Amino acid sequence: MKSVFGKPDRKHNADDGVICSEYPAWMMDGQINSLGEDIDTLERDLNSGFIPSEDVFGAKQALGDFKERFDDIVRSKPNYSVSEEKVLHDGLEQLNDDVADTLYSRYDQLKGKGSIARPQREADLNDMPCIEVSQAIIDACNLNHVKNGRVSRNQADKARKILCSYFGRDDASREAIRPENNASRKRPMVGYVNERLAKRHEEIFGKKEKFVPDEKSVDIKDRIKTIGDKFDSLKDNGATKPGVEIKQEVPVKKKKGGKFWKCEEDNCGYEGTTSQKGIHIAGHARKRKLALAAKE
Repeated sequence: MKSVFGKPDRKHNADDGVICSEYPAWMMDGQINSLGEDIDTLERDLNSGFIPSEDVFGAKQALGDFKERFDDIVRSKPNYSVSEEKVLHDGLEQLNDDVADTLYSRYDQLKGKGSIARPQREADLNDMPCIEVSQAIIDACNLNHVKNGRVSRNQADKARKILCSYFGRDDASREAIRPENNASRKRPMVGYVNERLAKRHEEIFGKKEKFVPDEKSVDIKDRIKTIGDKFDSLKDNGATKPGVEIKQEVPVKKKKGGKFWKCEEDNCGYEGTTSQKGIHIAGHARKRKLALAAKE
C-alpha cells in the first residue's frame, strides 16, 4: 500500500527520504490555503509592477520555487485504486468502531464517571497498544509503536484523521464517534473539497484567472522569507522533536484590586481599595467594642 506521505513530508524532499511529519502536508487545509493566497498575491504584485526593480529578479525566482513546492504538495496526495480505497475505507470503519468501544459514553462523561474519574486507564489506552489495525493502514499512515498488529489509541486516532481527510469525512474527532453522541446522524457528512487544492489543480492545467492589484506595500524580502517559513513548518505539524522539552504555559490569574477608597472614620485617613474596605471597617468596630468594654 502506497504511503500517504509524499516528497514534501520527507527529509530533503526525497522520494525515499525519512518521513519528518506527523501528518501529510496535503491535509493541512489552513496552511495550504494561506500559502496559495500568498503565492497569488506575490504573482499579482509582480504582474502589476508593485515590486521594486532591484527585487524583481529575486521575486520571480522565489515565485517559481514556491509554485513548484506547492505543486509537490498537491501531487503528494495519493491516488489509490478502487480496491485500495475499499481496503482503507473498511479499515477506517473498523477503527471507528474499535476506538468508540474504548470511549466512555456521553452520559458517563457528564456524570463524572468517565475519563475524569479514571485518568490512569485513559492514559494507558492512549499510549499502550490496544487496538488492532490492518498492515495496509499501518504502512500507509506510518503508524508507530506497533506490537502484534496493535497500536495505541493515539496512533489509531492519527490513522482516522488521515483517512477521514482523504475520504472527505467529518467524523475524525473522538466526540463524533463517542457512544450516545451520534444517534441523530448515522452516517458522516462527506464531500468536503479543499478549494485551494482544486484551484491549484486547475492552474496546473493552464486556467488563468483575472486578478485585482493589491495596493498594500510590504517588503518583498520579508514576504519571501515568510512564505518559505510556512513551507518549512509543514514538516513539523504535530511531530515532537527528540531532546526538545515542551513546556505548557500555565495561565496566571489576575488579582482583583478594586477601586480607590478612603476611610471616613474620624482621625483615620486610611487610603486603600474597595477590596480592603470590609476588613478595615471591621477593625474599627473591634476597637469601638474594646473601648466600650473598658469603660464598663
